[in-house]
Amino acid sequence: MILTSLALIAAQPALDDAALRHDVRCMAALSAAAAAAEEAEMKNNITLITTYFIGRVDGRAPQADLAALVESEAKALETGDMEAVITECAGVVEKRMGEIEKLGQDKS
Repeated sequence: MILTSLALIAAQPALDDAALRHDVRCMAALSAAAAAAEEAEMKNNITLITTYFIGRVDGRAPQADLAALVESEAKALETGDMEAVITECAGVVEKRMGEIEKLGQDKS
């Protein structure tokens, strides 16, 4: 039992990796925004954006406990920072979507 606990702790990535921490912050802020969204369409859109960051975190730390990472980072987020983090994270996804759209146009 103790060895299993120690193995889980060792497998959990430290959030000292700036890119990983950024993506987890995005997940935390966007998850909070989705939970607070009253309109189903807005909630769905936020969930889709969150999925992008889940993929990035999973790619960097496939054994990570996503829920634990998000919970930890959510506690660290200041309420005032939330809107700025959401805006920045949505901008990251918007930029990537623009690149994907451009790829599609270049192929036409």
